[in-house]
Amino acid sequence: MRGSAAVSVLIAAGLLAACESSDLDLDGSSPAEGEDLVDRGIKPLSEAQVRVFLSDSTLSHAGEDRIWHVYLAEDGMLYGLSETVTGGEERARGSWFVQPDGQICRQWDGDWSGGTQGCAQVYRFGSQYSFVPDGTPLEEAIRRTRTPGNSENVL
Repeated sequence: MRGSAAVSVLIAAGLLAACESSDLDLDGSSPAEGEDLVDRGIKPLSEAQVRVFLSDSTLSHAGEDRIWHVYLAEDGMLYGLSETVTGGEERARGSWFVQPDGQICRQWDGDWSGGTQGCAQVYRFGSQYSFVPDGTPLEEAIRRTRTPGNSENVL
């Protein structure tokens, strides 16, 4: 039952991602075909905006064979939950902080990302956020949905 529930969730997430207007900017405008964040003049979030929008929030996105949920606690702790299509789960802990230039940084304890620190600029599109890690082309940004609090029971 758990495996089929995970598959159903992945299918639903994929359908929702295809149907929702995740490419809308704060003003509701949509990009032209082939237009990227820079072409549109979109600016990354500031340090204050990242703290206000993302602290005490769960960020979620679907990968090829799993769904990722990350809870950013107000105290700087980071909690992760990965659910696979076969019903498996992995959990991780770490910490997060925001640099003065607005980049959000995270460091997982243990295996996730090899325990290395990673930082990214954050762009907001309604309830969706694009994370552009250092040295990554904008078109490879990771799009995540934000929900308030620990909405996916990551802890």
